Amino acid sequence: MKTPIYILALLFFVLPLLSEAQQDSIVLNKKATEFKNQIDLDVQFLGVDFLYKHRIGEKLFLGGGIGGGFLPKGYLIQDKGAMDVVRAKLTFTYQLYNRFEFYGGGSFSPISFVDSDEIGISYGILMGLFYRVGSIYIGVEPSIVITNKESGGVATSLLIIKIPLKKW
Repeated sequence: MKTPIYILALLFFVLPLLSEAQQDSIVLNKKATEFKNQIDLDVQFLGVDFLYKHRIGEKLFLGGGIGGGFLPKGYLIQDKGAMDVVRAKLTFTYQLYNRFEFYGGGSFSPISFVDSDEIGISYGILMGLFYRVGSIYIGVEPSIVITNKESGGVATSLLIIKIPLKKW
């Protein structure tokens, strides 16, 4: 007869503690996704991009950015390179496990050098792949580049360091 009383007493004291712990974890998860907007600074070899992102889902962002400097890209198949001087881009970003960030989108560069002797316009289909290290992301941005001088090719950026500047 004493066993059921002990079990009831145990359940009476333990269940409220478990429910409070569960509510605390829900509050922590809500705090992690409180911000709706974010500004990032993408630092490349000789240039920078500023990117604004707006949350449209739990792990989805829609963003746009502008960059400048000498933003180099190396073609993967041909033996040549390209460099954007001014670039605008639109991205659709997905975060996975708070460690990985993937984005796809498009870019437009009104001033672009191909093989360091031709000045032209370039368009790109982007795919960014980033891994979080501390509070920054490190990654690359492979793309399909099409210029006004030629049909285009597959290129990739050098290493990019993405620094979140502001979240609100």
